[in-house]
Amino acid sequence: MEQNLSLVHEMLNKKGYKLTKQRKHILRAIYENNAHITIDEIFNKVREKEVGLSTVYRNIDKLKRVGVITEIKIADKVLYEPRIYRKKEFHIHFKCNHCGEIKDINDDAILENIFKLNLILQKNQNIEIKDVNIILSGKCGECGK
Repeated sequence: MEQNLSLVHEMLNKKGYKLTKQRKHILRAIYENNAHITIDEIFNKVREKEVGLSTVYRNIDKLKRVGVITEIKIADKVLYEPRIYRKKEFHIHFKCNHCGEIKDINDDAILENIFKLNLILQKNQNIEIKDVNIILSGKCGECGK
């Protein structure tokens, strides 16, 4: 994690922010979680380090603007995950409408087709796509049994 913080530190500096002790705690909570995480879950992980809830909200907003983390809105939930240093730069999210679990889909063939679709859209619509957020919903395999 400490090696990863050097790039985060650089990104923050470029936008005029510092890598404070509170931001380090928040980033550790997000990166060490290995899943999608809510603000409340982040707060529960950092509260013993004397990081307040309002500090978590302010820093999450800054980390999103800088591009260090990504916000995912699925139904009535707002989740966060690392934008840099994650295993797959782009992936699809699936939410089970029955159990509420959120899974990452990392199928290379599907991702390749989405990349091709982006290129076609950019060319045919004369647009520049900076980010893609695909959220599928339905019933997971476990709930389907």
